[in-house]
Amino acid sequence: TYVKQERIAVLYTMGVLQRMEKASRHGELEIGGGAGEMGYALAKGLPPSFTWINCDLPRSLAFAATRLSVLLPEKQHVVYVGDCRVPEGIDESLILRAPSAVAALEGAVVSVPHFLLDELKPHLALDLAFNAWSLAEMSPDIAKAYALSVKEMIDHSGVLVEQNGDLTNVG
Repeated sequence: TYVKQERIAVLYTMGVLQRMEKASRHGELEIGGGAGEMGYALAKGLPPSFTWINCDLPRSLAFAATRLSVLLPEKQHVVYVGDCRVPEGIDESLILRAPSAVAALEGAVVSVPHFLLDELKPHLALDLAFNAWSLAEMSPDIAKAYALSVKEMIDHSGVLVEQNGDLTNVG
């Protein structure tokens, strides 16, 4: 869509995409990745080792994971569940329980439920963290908690790109 193209253009203009193309490891966290449009665009434009980590509500992750497994069959698709119980019959090859296993992935699409993101903090060193409008939909305390988590994961070498605004007057 036009909006996604605009966001890609911003990443290009800022030099983020060029930097990620040259990096030895390519990792991006999107907070509120929705249907996965940005993850898809970045996966198609960046080297095969690019890993997209989508942190979202479980119901959104289910849609995005299904959609991207069809659109990006060349990628490994997994869900980080930590110590959470999963229903019997779930293919364990699709599940990651150790944060270090998420950090070791290359060329993957990783779904992370929002309530498990903090478990990954000490293990991830990201090139890019991205958010478009999800933080604006959260209470200030929750948005601040996400910002502090992202700060730890990008450290001094990564970049946070966010597009948010004041939605307090929107129904």
